[in-house]
Amino acid sequence: MIKKIGLLISLFATIGLVMGIDILEFKIDHMAVPSASEYINISSNADLTKYEGSGTVEDPYIIRDIVIINHTGNGIVISNTNAHILIKNCTIENPNGKYNRRFSKGVYIKNAKNIQINDCRLNGCEIFLENAETCQIKRSSAPITVSNESRSSGLSNLKSQLKSQDCLIEGCKIDNGGLAFFEATNFIIKDCYLENGPIIMEHPINFTFSNVTLLNSSLDIFSPSNVSFTGVNLIEPKINLMFGLDGYPLEIKNSTVNGLNIYYYKNKHGIKIRNLKAGYIWLANCTKAELNKTESLGIFLLRSNNSVIENSKVNDVGHGILLSLSENCIMENVSLPNSRKGITIGYGSDNTTLNQSFIKSETIGVDIYSNRNKITNNLITDSYIGISLFGSNSTIMQNTLINNSIGIDAKVSNSIEHNNLSYNLIDVKRDGIGMNNHIGLEDNIS
Repeated sequence: MIKKIGLLISLFATIGLVMGIDILEFKIDHMAVPSASEYINISSNADLTKYEGSGTVEDPYIIRDIVIINHTGNGIVISNTNAHILIKNCTIENPNGKYNRRFSKGVYIKNAKNIQINDCRLNGCEIFLENAETCQIKRSSAPITVSNESRSSGLSNLKSQLKSQDCLIEGCKIDNGGLAFFEATNFIIKDCYLENGPIIMEHPINFTFSNVTLLNSSLDIFSPSNVSFTGVNLIEPKINLMFGLDGYPLEIKNSTVNGLNIYYYKNKHGIKIRNLKAGYIWLANCTKAELNKTESLGIFLLRSNNSVIENSKVNDVGHGILLSLSENCIMENVSLPNSRKGITIGYGSDNTTLNQSFIKSETIGVDIYSNRNKITNNLITDSYIGISLFGSNSTIMQNTLINNSIGIDAKVSNSIEHNNLSYNLIDVKRDGIGMNNHIGLEDNIS
């Protein structure tokens, strides 16, 4: 067979020569790939002497009117400096060049302090602060990321390691991008507008947001400490929250969601809230609170033991209902007809009862991370997971779960019995238990 193929190739080549047809010759040259480099790289105070200014508060070094387009590599990189620097009126576009798998930074501040970035236009890149102190970013359109790495600053005249702290972000308008903060401290964010992008905060400490608008954006907050929102407007937001064990990490004042007021209550023992239509309802350290006949876009309870939510409706925006560090609570006759998230019974919210409620969620109907809870007589439908249990010793009884991808996703150490599971899609096994139409414990109907 190989000989026949060789003869055919030889025959076609001969015919081409006889008939005067050109035989194309393909040649692949070595492709030269440009090395990524920093367009401007300042790695010490000594590198700043060529710029105007003297590096003081009154007379900072100024980097101005720089235009960087289609450069392969980071745009402006400043590291290991403590002189005062002003970057203003610069344009940086597409620092990845034609290599869209690169993730170059437009402005990269690393182990440095006293830097101000004003009126800069960035496209296809971000401003990145890493271990940056006393910096300011004003009137920028670029996404901003702030991180805090454990490393030495390299500056002999700075006694302690630099951290991402004591910074200001003001007057920024960001579309298709967001703000991300990782282990940052003492930040002020004011007069900003974000659209189609997240605000992400992991372990933020002492953050103040004022006059900030989020449109079609998510607010993802994990283990905050002393974070306040004043005059914040949320429009079609997605909310993801996880609280730590200490303190009262969030405060909200004079803010709205979808044009409805956010009601925030703190230290109101025994408060009774009735017939209230709200954006969000937040309770912080409000033990023995009672919510009755409320209609809102989300209910959040933090450190509010022995509270009751009944005869209430949560509409189709955001987190649904979240209990965090709130024990011995009761939810009864609660309706969540189309929430992005259903009901989350978080860590430290043991001995909670959910009864006679209707839940339809895009993700998880009832998400349980605590122990010894009772989930009974509820209708949960059209969710990715009907009931998800990561805690133990809970009772899941006489619930109806219909048309979910997964009916019940639970661990062995829970009592699951007399539930009606119909038309759920996936049969999953974890820790030896079937999780869907067949639970494998007692008298569940499928």
